[in-house]
Parts: sequence; C-alpha cells; structure tokens
Amino acid sequence: MFPISFASDNNSPDSRLQSRHLVYTGQYEDGRIALIIHIDGKCTTPHLCYAFWLKDGGEELDMRKYYISPRITLMEHGWVQDPHLFATICANQAASNLSAGEAFANWRKAALATLETNHGPLWVPI
Repeated sequence: MFPISFASDNNSPDSRLQSRHLVYTGQYEDGRIALIIHIDGKCTTPHLCYAFWLKDGGEELDMRKYYISPRITLMEHGWVQDPHLFATICANQAASNLSAGEAFANWRKAALATLETNHGPLWVPI
C-alpha cells in the first residue's frame, strides 16, 4: 500500500514555488490512479485540477481539465510553473501496453522526465 498524505499547500514560503502548481499522483474513490496538476484552490482540500489516468487496458490516456481532485494523495512529485505546458506534455506522452499499473508508472515517469529534461526551469521536483 502507498503512504497516504494530503498534498502540500500551494502557499509555500519557498520563493522557487511562487506561481507554481503542485503535481502529484492521487487516487479517486473508484480506485482510479491519476497524475494530478493542481489548478486552483487549496491543495489540502478538494480543488480544481487537470487529471490524467490510463483507461482500461492501459493503452489509452484520459484527460480531464478543471476536474475535482481526488481525496487521496499517493505521492507528490514537484511544482510546475506552467500547468498548461505540462498538460500538453502529458497528453502527448505515449502509453504502453503493459499491465495497467506498470503502464501508468512508466507513462508518469516519462512525462515527468520530459518536463525536467526539456523545461527544467519551469519544474521544481520534490
């Protein structure tokens, strides 16, 4: 089982985090595991986000904009300055045809690596 915590508040005093959006993996009540980009509201309560998860077989990505965040945070990844750019990276990242859990982990790792490699100044990893 993953450690469960609530996402950090977006009002961090760290100057590197000003005007940045938390990126984390969350779990919805129906069991969906999703990569979440915080958009608006306090991170410690349900808030608006961009949510990405792999559909049934793990081959097709589903993306929802201005969606309500999951209540469970599984892992925090970092802070992104441009959530729209990262959403584009996520939407264009190919999913593999491995098992659903492996496919999501590989897809998430590739999306985060693309962000860090190509847009490093916009990303503060945790």
